[in-house]
Amino acid sequence: MKRVLILALGLFCLSLPAFAQLQIGGTAYYMAPLDKTDQAKKLSIHDFLFGGEARLLLGPLEGSATGVFEPPVTDGGIDYPPAIFAMFSGGLGFDLLPILRLGGEVGVNLIQPLGGSGEEKALNAGANVKLLATAHVFGLNIGANASFFYPSFAAITAVTAVKPKLLFGFSALLEL
Repeated sequence: MKRVLILALGLFCLSLPAFAQLQIGGTAYYMAPLDKTDQAKKLSIHDFLFGGEARLLLGPLEGSATGVFEPPVTDGGIDYPPAIFAMFSGGLGFDLLPILRLGGEVGVNLIQPLGGSGEEKALNAGANVKLLATAHVFGLNIGANASFFYPSFAAITAVTAVKPKLLFGFSALLEL
């Protein structure tokens, strides 16, 4: 029985490149506040996260891995060190037209601060929910997405939880 399962898994992995589509490129996120109380705030480079993204499409199934850099920020009088965010998610996507794909993904994220001390240096894990729209033009996929970014799993289940960050992103991915 084990040999049959290993053989079936091997055949599946060998046939995967014939049906799967791999996309790799750059991405940028704007960290929009969910509450609009600070309307006078000026737009700065610290409001953006920049990084890379890889996406694997297999028919209606899709998965993505995104890594972005967050510069040091001050929020509520607290200084946060720079950090690397890694988001891994999977979900479903559907081609509406030959050039348009809409999808939704759910996954986990990891946040690794690059400075600070004590608890600030700890690796944090959380969750994210992402809605995607991608236009396919000549082998280049230009997309926009909205992500609800939960910095920890406790933030999801707590009654008085901190609201998730709403990230609006844009990506340009090449098909391989």
